[in-house]
Amino acid sequence: MTWPAAAAIALTTVCVAVNRSARRWAWFTATGLLMITAVWIVIAIINHGHALAFGGPLATGKVMVGYLVTATAVMLTITGRIRRSTWLGDVDLLVLLVTLTSLIWTQLVLLLTRDSAHADSWLTMVAAYAVCDVVALVALRRELRRERPAPPLRIWLLAASAQMLLLAVIGFLLAHNSPHGLPSGFLTAMRLLWLSGLAVLGSFAIMPASVAKEPPSPDTAPPGWSATPYGSAPLPRPTLASATLLVIALLGPPLEIARPGFANLVLLLLLATVCLLLRDVRRRSKADEAIRSIAVALSGAPDTTRVLASTMAAVESCPSTRRHGGIVVCANGPEGPNAAATLDTDRQAAEQATDDARPVARIHRVLGSRPHITVVPPGQNAEKAQLAIGVAGELSLLVAGRVALEMLAGQANHALDRVRLTAERSRRAGEAQFRTLVRNAADVIMIVSGSGAVRFASPSARDLFGDVDHSRATAEDVFGAENAQAVRHRLNLPYGETDDQVPEYWTVVRADGLLELEVRFADLREDPTVRGMVLTVRDVTEQKRMQRKLEYLAFHDAVTDIGNSHRFVAQIEAALADPRPSAPGEAPVVALLQINNLWDINNLRGLDILNKVTVALARRLETLTGSPARITGAVFGALAVPADVGCHDAESLARRLQMELSRAVEVDTELVTPEVIVGAVPLVAIANPHDAISRAGLAMAEAKADRRRPWRAYQLSMSERAVSRFALRKDLSSALAANALNLHYQPVVDLRTGIVVAFEALSRWQHPLQGAIPPDSFVPLAEETGLIVPLGRWALRQAVADLAQLRQIVSRKCPLRVAVNVSALQLAEPDFTADVASALESNGVPADALCLEITESSVIDGTGRTLDALRDLKSMGVTLAIDDFGTGHSALSYLPDMPFDILKVDKSFIDTIETSTARAEVVRGIVGIAAAVGMRVVAEGIETSGQERMLMDTSCHYGQGYLYSRPVPLAKAMQLLGPGATPPHARVNGNHYSPSTIGFASS
Repeated sequence: MTWPAAAAIALTTVCVAVNRSARRWAWFTATGLLMITAVWIVIAIINHGHALAFGGPLATGKVMVGYLVTATAVMLTITGRIRRSTWLGDVDLLVLLVTLTSLIWTQLVLLLTRDSAHADSWLTMVAAYAVCDVVALVALRRELRRERPAPPLRIWLLAASAQMLLLAVIGFLLAHNSPHGLPSGFLTAMRLLWLSGLAVLGSFAIMPASVAKEPPSPDTAPPGWSATPYGSAPLPRPTLASATLLVIALLGPPLEIARPGFANLVLLLLLATVCLLLRDVRRRSKADEAIRSIAVALSGAPDTTRVLASTMAAVESCPSTRRHGGIVVCANGPEGPNAAATLDTDRQAAEQATDDARPVARIHRVLGSRPHITVVPPGQNAEKAQLAIGVAGELSLLVAGRVALEMLAGQANHALDRVRLTAERSRRAGEAQFRTLVRNAADVIMIVSGSGAVRFASPSARDLFGDVDHSRATAEDVFGAENAQAVRHRLNLPYGETDDQVPEYWTVVRADGLLELEVRFADLREDPTVRGMVLTVRDVTEQKRMQRKLEYLAFHDAVTDIGNSHRFVAQIEAALADPRPSAPGEAPVVALLQINNLWDINNLRGLDILNKVTVALARRLETLTGSPARITGAVFGALAVPADVGCHDAESLARRLQMELSRAVEVDTELVTPEVIVGAVPLVAIANPHDAISRAGLAMAEAKADRRRPWRAYQLSMSERAVSRFALRKDLSSALAANALNLHYQPVVDLRTGIVVAFEALSRWQHPLQGAIPPDSFVPLAEETGLIVPLGRWALRQAVADLAQLRQIVSRKCPLRVAVNVSALQLAEPDFTADVASALESNGVPADALCLEITESSVIDGTGRTLDALRDLKSMGVTLAIDDFGTGHSALSYLPDMPFDILKVDKSFIDTIETSTARAEVVRGIVGIAAAVGMRVVAEGIETSGQERMLMDTSCHYGQGYLYSRPVPLAKAMQLLGPGATPPHARVNGNHYSPSTIGFASS
């Protein structure tokens, strides 16, 4: 007796702990009662055995009372407190109670049948126990009916068969142990009862479930057909634990009666049952967790696609669908028909079947050729259901899990209803927002019907079109007859053929002026909520006015109100597109005009005078050519036919324009004379406007170099020279980087003694292809490109280094000097003085041995930085010389204030002193002025002895030219200073010279 009670206690405790029941104390109470009963029965059996052995009263009454009280309390506690959600749980509970009851009956009957009591007492006890069982079954039936529909008939057959078999077993035991105290026919009745119990149990096994039949197709389904929530599916196959318990209930008592040793086997079966129940509980926990996860996913699904995906995952996790042959879920969401499937072919077929609005019909079209079931949410008609689940596979398995699928379909349908509700709320909020936007939009929204009548106009239409009655107006009344034709044209086109993307721009005449509109169309004639052409009208009057103004400013100069470079290019393009005239003087000519002194006017007279002069020149040019343009601040452009302005070719046109624009301009009672240069090119054999402007620019550059004839017409040679200069500029940069230039030295001679006192360093460039490039070709090019700064820096360092070698040849008492040309750009460099000091220091050359030659124009046009640099160099001890004196401004007033030591007379004066008395007197005057301010004079370009004598007569100090030597490399310069070397014309007192007298005389 103890092991059945212990098994029941352990089973209850483990199940409560694993399942985490919300009412675990009810189960623990039942367990405690069973434990008390077991202890009570053990004590009763011990007393019973003692009475049989030593005599005394039997414990039959105690056992009977304990069983009756405890069994009734346990049954009422369990059935009164515990709730089950499925019939499977009810079956497990029923089998457990039947098994425990049968085991207790078996133990009690085995005990009591050995008692010597009378047969009447046995019948009384049997009746009492039967009453207890009836009470338990009544309580169980009452619990099963509470708050739920009546259980299926098969449940009651199972309970009745268990009780009939139990009573038959008890009867067999009584007949076996006390055959004399029983009425006649008792054993036959027990046999019939046993057979009846087996028959009832067989009926339970073979009775089919009352399931609603699956209609072959939605078309043949009865109108009221739907899946019912309960009773429609057969009882699921009993679990292995339930089957084991049933075997113990049916076979346990007979085995124990026949062979008491089989009691241990029954105990092992009970332990195995506990393990199997734990396994089933674990599976159910996993299934519950999956259901909870799916419920969370369904509750958070934002759209129909997510709902279907979550439903698909839930269906795949169901035990009955693990061996499915395809799952299809169809639904009608707010977005329209949608479907999901595990197989790609099923998914494609479901998408193609969206023409049918019924989800059940779409599933049958996809899975119709395969065994399958289709479920809809509980309580819904298949024809009207908005969600359906179809599963293909073995029907016996699928039908067993139908209830779970229906409940899942119900949850998915609730999620789908929530999605519909959310979409409806969003739609209504959007409609309310749209209505608010339409009421407050600045754009006018109109709906025009097929007849041309205005069916709707937003409130902003009154502000735009005035007091027009839009409820009775037509498109012609609102937009005018011409614009209304565009509306009628679109209304006459078939639906879908109108171009709704391109806006149209209309002009509407109002009483207060013109109204410019941007109109966009949307053809919604097939939309049942609109049924018309929608016009979105925007007032763009101000934008169009601003656009025209911006376009005008983009092609016109803001100061002169004539065309700018963009318009000039467009004019040339138009001229090139016209047929070219063949007669001379009829080809259009492109002319570029530059005002050289325009910025001088700005600096001297101010910006206001500059603008007035610029406007006056623009008006003159407009009078001559018709449509001039201002390319940059100081450059104008003109396109004219020479014959139209009284000229015969481009050259004469350029001359005419230069002369007309060079006339003085009267501004505020003042006369301002512009300096104009002109370059022109005829539009002949020119491909594009940029070529024409480029060629006119080359002609203008050529004109700028000739002050006597500041106009030019383009010649092909100009392009060739420009290309050559460009290539030469590039090669010069490469030569500087590769240190490919070198210095030649031309001696400076003392005219009294003929002694070499200094050398002038002159740059030379030996081009690898063109040979020797003269300095007057690449030095100006270097000045234009800014390469003169690195070129001058290199020449300075190289000349000082070479001077250090030359000074080693001559006497230290009469030091030799070297002269280096310096450009204005070099003087403007902030670190030029530091470069000079570094070159002298690194070569060990004193500062007074270096002479820097600066052109006269650099001094006159120089800035304050130039003068500061000259003073800094003078303070260092560097000798300073004015180069090319007489070719620049020649303002003698600046000579006393400048820190110069030497004045170099330009070769242009020396060339004519033998033939021009005036030139000779000018030179004499220059030498006298230099002497007056304490400067010594060097005459450049002496080529004849006559020139030398005349310069000696003027008391000129030094001479330089081909008469003494051409510029030579360093090695030959050393030979001029070596031992025994006597330069040409060297003399002392007219006969010879002494090397000790070499060097510039100090000033």
